Amino acid sequence: MADFSYLDNKVSLEDIEVDKHKEAVAAESLVFTEGYNNHEITFKIDNSQTTYNLAANTNTFADWGSFTGSPQNILAKQTAEVCKCHENPGFWTGAAGMIGFSMSANSSKVYLRFACTDPYWSRRDNRTMVELASTDSGIDQDNYNRIYHWGGSASIPFDGKTLSVTSTVGTGAECTATFYIKVT
Repeated sequence: MADFSYLDNKVSLEDIEVDKHKEAVAAESLVFTEGYNNHEITFKIDNSQTTYNLAANTNTFADWGSFTGSPQNILAKQTAEVCKCHENPGFWTGAAGMIGFSMSANSSKVYLRFACTDPYWSRRDNRTMVELASTDSGIDQDNYNRIYHWGGSASIPFDGKTLSVTSTVGTGAECTATFYIKVT
């Protein structure tokens, strides 16, 4: 009797094509995940133009992603990278979050809120939002939603002068949002 056991190890052309397709999809998914799952915002505060210290609110709020570190106090005439908001692994949402400080002098106190979005798969560019207020509105979902459509600059009376904040943000998945503070 003839031995046909070698035929059990044969694979049809259809099986080969299916396997090639599965491998291609898996490789594409791996490259896609590794290549695009890296949205990160570095929050940088430029307080170099003022003679006032910034007191950090150590609370952070991440609308998308999570924070590494929390803001620290920034002395007058200093600039510092204070924390990062990054996309959570496995989620294709991008990164977005809010941090805050306060500035005091004599009988004046102002609350500064800085937010940034680094969207994933969006036609929208990275952007910043700024809130300056004489009352503390918090660092949370409600306040983030409230200032979401605001611009990246603001001003408010402070210590008989004007406190102004402008901001810039880089492009791409890994960006730095810089907030420039001046009192004139």
